[in-house]
Amino acid sequence: MKQENWNRNANKVRTWAEAQDEKNPQVKAIMITVSLGDTATDDESRSTYWTAVRSIGKSMPDFPKSEKGQGSNLTQPQQQIQETALATVGNAFASIPTECHAMLLSVFHPHGKTGGLYADWNALTDSFMARAKKTMAEARKDKRWDGLKMNKAGGLAIKGVVPKPKTTTDSEEVQSGE
Repeated sequence: MKQENWNRNANKVRTWAEAQDEKNPQVKAIMITVSLGDTATDDESRSTYWTAVRSIGKSMPDFPKSEKGQGSNLTQPQQQIQETALATVGNAFASIPTECHAMLLSVFHPHGKTGGLYADWNALTDSFMARAKKTMAEARKDKRWDGLKMNKAGGLAIKGVVPKPKTTTDSEEVQSGE
């Protein structure tokens, strides 16, 4: 397993583990194995450690799925911040009372190309998490955020993500007399 993939997947596991019972022997075993994998010096060793992590974690609730493919262009601190932020978005949706789910599912719909409704609460949550990830990626790309600023005031908050500037149309400029 390439270093970039290890970092991305290990960060997801670290974020997941923070919400688990730290005394659980399976969680302890996973985190020890992740620590060992962090020190691995070659792809083969990282793959071996990752196989062990997946094997132990597959029976655990909400254990994160690993991603394959192109490596991340984020540094490890940026990856951790992004994963923490995404976990916070997921936790925020998890804290919404179940009796509100049906109403929210009826008013939030997938984008126009997809149409229809979200299949369930998890699909809606995943959609908002994907939107948050896209917003952070675009902000880094446009140099509106360096991917490193966070604070803990009143819960987790990402600092420094500057919103996109408002775009104006030609008709708005004509109306304002410019």
